[in-house]
Amino acid sequence: LPEVAGEAAFYFDPDDIDDMLAAFRKACDSPLAVAEKVRLGRERAKGFSWDRAAREVLSLYDELAAREGGGEGGKVGSGISRGEEGTGG
Repeated sequence: LPEVAGEAAFYFDPDDIDDMLAAFRKACDSPLAVAEKVRLGRERAKGFSWDRAAREVLSLYDELAAREGGGEGGKVGSGISRGEEGTGG
């Protein structure tokens, strides 16, 4: 998924065996390209955390609850601690 891996993956059309083979060959024939994808992947992974994902989901729930007028003042996650990013993620 490009929205997850960004430039840190070898992409191919899953319905095109030749395209799949070309991506596989590129990975096998180019250790430098693989090393670069690994480097990019490690950088990309720094942008993801469980804390951030949880906060974004709670924010969405809060928004939906507010629209429906439910919950504690529309706050679904009002009793859940929202710590700093990077802790536990």
